[in-house]
Amino acid sequence: MTGEQWIRRPDPPAAGRRRGDRAAVHRHFAERAVTIGCTVDGRPVTVVRDTGVPEVSTGYQRDADVVHTMSGILQGVSERLQRRIDATEETDPVSQDILIAGAEQIQEQSWWFQAMDA
Repeated sequence: MTGEQWIRRPDPPAAGRRRGDRAAVHRHFAERAVTIGCTVDGRPVTVVRDTGVPEVSTGYQRDADVVHTMSGILQGVSERLQRRIDATEETDPVSQDILIAGAEQIQEQSWWFQAMDA
């Protein structure tokens, strides 16, 4: 994509199936957190405060800038998730499996954005 164009690319054939998988992964994250004794606080104010994702500029932006920003954000999320996967390897393999499932989806999205950002 170039300039100020907004092009809607068709979703890959399995996109509908993956959306359901993502919801299942989110449920697993939340259920596992409760199981190991964490208090889950999904209120927007808490998520924004604790996310670690940098704030994104508001207003109209060039599509190339948005793709670049999203590529960086997804790469950062993937790196933080990998640290958590490594930290749970010995202590909590069940949580690690759930984190790995989520990381696979984040890494797939990161790959798509990196490909567009090249």
